[in-house]
Amino acid sequence: MRRRLYIWYRRTERFSRYLRERLTPVGMLVWVLFFSALIFGLNTQKSMVFQILAILFSLLTLSRLADRSFSPRLAVRRHLPKYGAAGTPLRYPVTVRNLGDRAEKGLTLRETPEDPTPSFEEWRDTPEPGEEERNRFDRLMRYYRWEWLIGKRIGATFEPAELPTLAPGETRDIELTLTPTRRGVVRLAGLRAERSDPFGVWKRGLVVPAEGRLTVLPRLYPVNAPDFCGHRRYHPGGVPSAHKTGDSEEFTQVREYRPGDPLRKIHWRSTARTGMLTVKEFQNEYFARVGIILDTFLKSSFSAVLEEAVSVAASYVARGGSDDEMVDLMFVGAEAYSFTGGRGVASTDRMLEILAGVEPCRDRPFDDLLRVVAERATLLCGAVVVLTGWDDRRRQLIETLETARVEHLALLIIDNAATIPTEVPVRVLEVGRIAEGLRRL
Repeated sequence: MRRRLYIWYRRTERFSRYLRERLTPVGMLVWVLFFSALIFGLNTQKSMVFQILAILFSLLTLSRLADRSFSPRLAVRRHLPKYGAAGTPLRYPVTVRNLGDRAEKGLTLRETPEDPTPSFEEWRDTPEPGEEERNRFDRLMRYYRWEWLIGKRIGATFEPAELPTLAPGETRDIELTLTPTRRGVVRLAGLRAERSDPFGVWKRGLVVPAEGRLTVLPRLYPVNAPDFCGHRRYHPGGVPSAHKTGDSEEFTQVREYRPGDPLRKIHWRSTARTGMLTVKEFQNEYFARVGIILDTFLKSSFSAVLEEAVSVAASYVARGGSDDEMVDLMFVGAEAYSFTGGRGVASTDRMLEILAGVEPCRDRPFDDLLRVVAERATLLCGAVVVLTGWDDRRRQLIETLETARVEHLALLIIDNAATIPTEVPVRVLEVGRIAEGLRRL
C-alpha cells in the first residue's frame, strides 16, 4: 500500500507542477468555473449554465491558440553568492542576453530548483516534525509528510522578476530574490523564462539551463562570549603551528652549545663570528583553545532539536573569541570529526559551512565523541557543549571535561519543557525560545 501511495503522490506532484507552470491564477479560476459549469450545465432544458460553459470553453481555446510563436533565445548568467543564511532573503543579480533576432517583451524570469521528489525510502523513513500529533488517518496516508519533504528538499522560496524589453543582442541585468528555509545546500537547475497569453490564462515558458549551488549557513543567535578564565595551555609548536603543520618554536636568543643540544639548532653565523659553538634558543608558546562540542546523536533522521543545536553551536563559532584563541569544533557524523579554526588555520565561514551539512548520527556509538573530547581535553582552556539529550553517556562527557579541569558551558536543547530531566548540571534551552534562553546566559 505504501508503494502505491508513493507512486500516486509522485504522479500527482508532477501533474500539479505542470499546472503551476502553465496556468496563471486567472487560468486556474477559469478552469474551476469551467468544470463547475460542465457539471451543472449538462441539462440544457432546465438551466442556462451551458451558455457560460460555451463562453469559458471559447476563452480557454482562444487563449491556448494565442501566442504559439513563443520561442525566445536567451543566455543567462546567475551571480549567486557562495553563502546564504536560513530565513534571510538573498538578492542577487542575473545577466540576461537576447540571442534572437527579434525583441522580447513581457517576459518573467523565475528560478527552477532541481527535482524535489523524495525517494521512496526517504518518504517511508523520515517522519514529519509533529507527525505523532496528527490523527490516525493522516499518519496512515502520510500526505503531510510528503508535502513537508518536498519543501525541505527545495530548501528555499523564490520570487519571480519582470524582464524589461530586450532588443536583439541586448544584455540587461535584473535582480532575483530567494529566501532559504533551511540550512544545507540549495541546488538550482536553471531559470525559467515565461510569458502569459493575451487573455492571461495560459503561460508559455522554457527553462534555460543554469546550474547553481548555494550553501545555506545555520541560523545565528546573538550570544555572549563564554566567561572562561582565559588561561593558556602549552601546545607543541606554539603559535607557528597555528599557521602551518609541523613543530616549531619562537626564537628568543643564542647561547653557548651544551652537550645534548641538537645539531640542527647550531647558529653557524654566530659560531663563525665568535669562534665558539653557538646554538639558537627557542621558547615554547602558549595560547588559548576553546572547544565547541556538538551532540548529533538522535534516532530520527530529522529533528527540530538538532536544528536548534546546530544553530547554537554555529552562533558560538561565529562569535569566536579573542585574536589569541583557537576554536576546535567536535562532533560525530559518518565518523568522528574535529576541525580547528582561528589564528590562520581556518576561517569562521569554513566552520559554518561544515555545520551547514551536519546530519543526525544514528549508526555510531556515543563513545566516538567521548574519545575525541578526551584526546583534545588537555589542550582546551574552555568548552561549549551543546547536547540534544541527557543520559549517563552525556553525563560522562561532562565529567571528562571536569576531570581535565576544563571550564565549560553545557547547554541542553529540548523540544518540550515538560521533558526537562531532573537535577541536570546543564543549562536548558527550549525549542522556540532559544534566543530568549541565550540572552539569560
